[in-house]
Amino acid sequence: MLKKSFYFFMSVVETGSFSQAAKKHYLSQAAISQQISKLEEEVGVRLFDRSKYRPELTEAGKYYYQKIKQLSEEYEKIEKQTRYIQKKNSQKIVVGITGPFENKYLPRIINEYKEGHETHFDVRVYTFEEGKKLLEAGDIDIAFGLSSEFSVNPDISYETIHQSETCIVCSRKNRLSQYKSINPILVKDEPMITLSSQMGRKFYDDFMKAFILDGFEPNIVKEVNSLSEYFISIKLDEGIGYTGREVVPEEEDLCTVKIVGSHHHADFAVAYLKENKNKVLFSFMNIL
Repeated sequence: MLKKSFYFFMSVVETGSFSQAAKKHYLSQAAISQQISKLEEEVGVRLFDRSKYRPELTEAGKYYYQKIKQLSEEYEKIEKQTRYIQKKNSQKIVVGITGPFENKYLPRIINEYKEGHETHFDVRVYTFEEGKKLLEAGDIDIAFGLSSEFSVNPDISYETIHQSETCIVCSRKNRLSQYKSINPILVKDEPMITLSSQMGRKFYDDFMKAFILDGFEPNIVKEVNSLSEYFISIKLDEGIGYTGREVVPEEEDLCTVKIVGSHHHADFAVAYLKENKNKVLFSFMNIL
């Protein structure tokens, strides 16, 4: 790990203030300022011009930031490659899943694969956002999630494995439970429960854009950070939800309604880092 003062220095540059850098690292502004002063003493030059409202890099500071940034990025690459080397000959795959969709199909696929291979699977549950970030960091080998989340990173290779039918999910008590299908414009005033942007920023943005394309802004009364909280809120009839039919649990107090003519859709995908050299990964990917 690089010296902490390097990270403090980069944060001051990138946030534009000592106070914002302090918040980022959960320290006081005075503590950050002291760390930067200590770094300047060690280097022997002034890195910041503090005479103005916001700290500005000196010419020496600009050069120092450029080189420290490069060093930080190179160090991250070294860490990632070191983890890959360790995993390369390991008969182990770390898999990140998001929940109900994978629970229906993945156990059977893994068990079939293990019949012919001595491989250990470490399966962990994450949000769309968490899974993507851990994949990018090299902490997991395979991530299941939405194609839209993976598509923004050119270092990730992904394959869409299922195009889900988006439906309305509601409580049996809700008036919409009597419908077999419905036009989206007819639910524009219905109280709605949604998954928050913490589940996945791209997922959330695409989700909201689809409502606009459908011709209305949703009446969102609650945003939640997990599928369990999502379905509990719907079962309590706090509102309806939009989700892929495959992720809806088969429970008596929930029902689904087909949406006719909506722009909502969910493409489920499996992804891995292009530079991942784990041989077991590609052997397993061939059967998905």
